Amino acid sequence: PQRQPQGEESLWWLWVFTGEEQTVFRVEPRRNRDVVQRVLSSDYDGVLVSDCLNIYDDATPVQQKCYAHHLKAISTAQGDYEAKAGESSSYLSAVKGLLIGAKALEKAKPDLPESQTKKCRDALESKADRLLAPGRADSLTEIEDKIRRRLRKQRDHLFVFLDHEKVPATNNRAERQLRPAVIRRKLSCGNRTPRGAKAFERMASVMETCVQQGRSVVARNLGVAERRVGLED
Repeated sequence: PQRQPQGEESLWWLWVFTGEEQTVFRVEPRRNRDVVQRVLSSDYDGVLVSDCLNIYDDATPVQQKCYAHHLKAISTAQGDYEAKAGESSSYLSAVKGLLIGAKALEKAKPDLPESQTKKCRDALESKADRLLAPGRADSLTEIEDKIRRRLRKQRDHLFVFLDHEKVPATNNRAERQLRPAVIRRKLSCGNRTPRGAKAFERMASVMETCVQQGRSVVARNLGVAERRVGLED
């Protein structure tokens, strides 16, 4: 949440959209799918990497859901299971192993022949189908089945990162880009007007993008000033 104009809603949302070479910030009064589609446009043909919040569902045709969020949910479920049953869940361990195996394949792909990569990928797909099948619910506790339902809902988004070289399995890049903006927000106590919010998102977008591209935010303006001094001299 981003503190916003007095007399209107007190909290707006700070969004960040980022890739390898560009970052775009938005300060919006809503946290919904409309924001995603307005920023990315209806014909976005890239891969959207996000957490599992339902506002991202079907926002773009191709998506990758964050493994860090999945693994955290599995770890929490394992802790709850152990507290209740007094032992670890073999099912949750298998699901965790599925995701770790996909990450291991990503790391190994550059050194594997194409046939071996396909074999490993097919094995992952088959294991995912077995672990996440609806029939599994009959043999699972509610704690375990909650994870099954979570991953089954995102089944199409589990291994997308294996098909796209520059697509990560997590949305850590966005989390890192958001952190400095959040700190600035806390130091400034937020924006007080829509105009101030627009100014913040534009300046923050330019500055973070320049950092990513190794460019100076002020170099061009300084160059103009130097030339003007030279003419006056």
